[in-house]
Amino acid sequence: LTKVLSLDVWVFAAVSMVLTVMRILDAFNDPITGLVIDNLRTPWGKFKPAILVGGVLSAIFSVLLFANIGTGWGFVIIFGLAYLLWDITYGVNDIGYWTLLPVLSSDQKQRERTGAFARICANIGMYIVMVAWQPVTMGLGNTPSVWFWCAVVIAVIYLMGLLFPLLGVKEKRISPEKQESTTVRQMMRALLKNDQLMWTTLAMGLFMVGYCTTVGFAVYYMKYVFGNEGLYVVLVGVCGVAQLSALAVYPA
Repeated sequence: LTKVLSLDVWVFAAVSMVLTVMRILDAFNDPITGLVIDNLRTPWGKFKPAILVGGVLSAIFSVLLFANIGTGWGFVIIFGLAYLLWDITYGVNDIGYWTLLPVLSSDQKQRERTGAFARICANIGMYIVMVAWQPVTMGLGNTPSVWFWCAVVIAVIYLMGLLFPLLGVKEKRISPEKQESTTVRQMMRALLKNDQLMWTTLAMGLFMVGYCTTVGFAVYYMKYVFGNEGLYVVLVGVCGVAQLSALAVYPA
């Protein structure tokens, strides 16, 4: 948005506002998405359908975000809709995936090991993209077309990765007759009356503000303050090694 599309200042401001509003709405979107998944009743369980449908649709909207749709006000509308739909569908996939983990085992140690390993794999993928996006896109010309095809490649890898939980994991299913239903009122009561969860939520909220801010500003800091944009890759690499090391020792 800032270095490739050369948007008009007002168009850029509008897109930035779209991203800000979507981030705020995301805080309300996730609990509702979790409620919908919790109430799913299908022959294939509740988690795998969410992973599959959310994964396929979010991959499509991910690619659409980088499609060549101009740079005018029409771009703001299409980008805003694509980002909204991507946010919802990726949330369906993501929540379906991470809520599948706890039902795989009732053994706490096994769940900790499984969860830590899954998070290590997820972070490896994330940091590969964070380290590679700048040198890869710059090396290929840093054009909108380059970004589009990079998005296509990542979307395909993402869908291939979903085959592991979809085909390699057995979901413990509950018959529709025995499955309990949860209402919005019950969910809100459970959330607001759980003071331990509220403190954890506050901590995660503050963490994400700091994390997204530092990640978002890092490349600009390296270019305009530090004077060497190429060192962004080194910064992300160091962060990646530190975080993966912490995850590796977490089960112990």
